[in-house]
Amino acid sequence: MEGGEIRSDKVKILTQSSYKKNKDIKDLKNHKLDRQLSTNEVKVWFNKNKNEVYVSNRGTQPTAKDWLNNLSYVIGNYNNTQRYKNAKDIQMKVKAKYPKSKITNLGHSQGSIITKKLNKEGLTNEVINTNPATLYSDRKNKSNEHTIRSKGDLVSMFHSKDKNTKEVKDKTFNPLTEHKVDVIDRLPKQMIGSGYFVMN
Repeated sequence: MEGGEIRSDKVKILTQSSYKKNKDIKDLKNHKLDRQLSTNEVKVWFNKNKNEVYVSNRGTQPTAKDWLNNLSYVIGNYNNTQRYKNAKDIQMKVKAKYPKSKITNLGHSQGSIITKKLNKEGLTNEVINTNPATLYSDRKNKSNEHTIRSKGDLVSMFHSKDKNTKEVKDKTFNPLTEHKVDVIDRLPKQMIGSGYFVMN
């Protein structure tokens, strides 16, 4: 089963939702937040019309715990972090609750480490990452992984550009600004996913 297609502006909204509390999130026209499965780190969205699920994995928060998770990634021990174990547990629950739905994982920064690992384990149909945290040794993507990144983003600088990668021009010299999910706004609205990723 392949993944679905989603407009780039919706990718931004769903990805940014992973940084919000459930109580602060309103359902969208065609996407409903699964409040039973969604946590502070993972948001689960269901599109009933298309029978698609979008699982959004948030990036790093300014906590010691999250920075230790980043260190675990650098030393090759991320699978053993509680952050990854929690995300994988949610993913398994999503698959159990929506067994006939297409599942697309969205990730930003550290969240992209999670999406790629879940994909390697065959637990998702598709991945769409924004400015993914990338080590040189982990730079290659599977064919069902799509990436949006700013050319000025240092966190994803080792990402290997392929046909599913869309790089947007950097507008500032500020690496924090260039790392934000907002860089998606620099894309013209387009469909992303399942071969629908349009290159300019």
